[in-house]
Amino acid sequence: MPHLFLLIGGAILVGMGSCSLHDFLGPYHGVNLLEDHPFPAWTADDGTGTYMVWEEEASVQYDGENAYRLRTCNLLPNGDFEDASDPPTGWAAAGGASVTREIVSPLEGTGSLRVSIPQQNDHVYYPLTSLIGWPYPEGTPLTVRLMYRVEQTISSFPVEYNDTSNPQPDTWCYRVTATDVGTVYHLPPSEDEALFFSVDTSGSPAFLINSLNPIEQAINLEVTLDNVKITRLDAPIWARLSLRASGDTPMELVSGTYRLSFMVRQDPQAGSNNVFPASRIAVRFNTLYDTESGSFVDNGYIHSIPAEPSWDAGWVEVSVEEDLTIFPPANPDDPVVQICISATDPSSPLTMDAGSILVAHPRLELVQE
Repeated sequence: MPHLFLLIGGAILVGMGSCSLHDFLGPYHGVNLLEDHPFPAWTADDGTGTYMVWEEEASVQYDGENAYRLRTCNLLPNGDFEDASDPPTGWAAAGGASVTREIVSPLEGTGSLRVSIPQQNDHVYYPLTSLIGWPYPEGTPLTVRLMYRVEQTISSFPVEYNDTSNPQPDTWCYRVTATDVGTVYHLPPSEDEALFFSVDTSGSPAFLINSLNPIEQAINLEVTLDNVKITRLDAPIWARLSLRASGDTPMELVSGTYRLSFMVRQDPQAGSNNVFPASRIAVRFNTLYDTESGSFVDNGYIHSIPAEPSWDAGWVEVSVEEDLTIFPPANPDDPVVQICISATDPSSPLTMDAGSILVAHPRLELVQE
């Protein structure tokens, strides 16, 4: 059967005579093109467990198939403060400030971080040199997410990235204004905002509660924090599968509309040991293969699928569709498409997050419209 070439504006059938498009696609109906490529056949960008986890979870199954765990890691150790160390390891106080583990009224779980800043020049900080995977390249983009609750009346307070060794610090500062006593808030406060900065690795970079800038500093601040998550926007966090046009799938890969579907559910490990439920899952199809490097360029559009409450209850199917133009390569051993999935969407600091999800039963179909 001749190849099908799909061009913008329509389909051109080459050498098919009176054969219709429906007749050509008929044999693809109901065929899972990934039947020989379950998730154990996929590979992780990072096999060290620093930035991501990609592993089999035999204790959870879907239709007799072991689940796979896909996780984007929190680079801040003990960001959920479930470790019993008091004060929490790595956090430090300057001036008259204090930092302790809150166990009487934690925001979540068994512990949170309690910060007390009585005077203007006081602050609590975490040195970024203690992040998992440090040192990072100069200018590494980092995102921050956290929960907080103020314990006494205050109009606002700052959180800050600061190179604390520089007399004129390289500073990023965010002013927190949602401060009703006893109410739990999230930072960033909405999907339209991000806590995002690039790191100057030449000094002593740190994440601060309060500020080194006298204009920004707060006094009489009592605040409790939890689920403090720091991620690298440029981290290797995809699980991938590369496919040749012919030989890797039951039928040849041709241009057309493809549907990728698989089962998801929240990771039962979330809620302890610095593991968090995934806030979304992302899918990308790459089609630009660099023959010199022997790898794909991440050129595909990222399909971002927000998590739903149903993911907490059990297995749920998610799917995406995309039109793919596939040309037979000069070397038939070169792959023509790469399928990628991630436990977050790293395309923007607005969507980047640490989280963990279970996946199972991948299915790829050529859709007949």
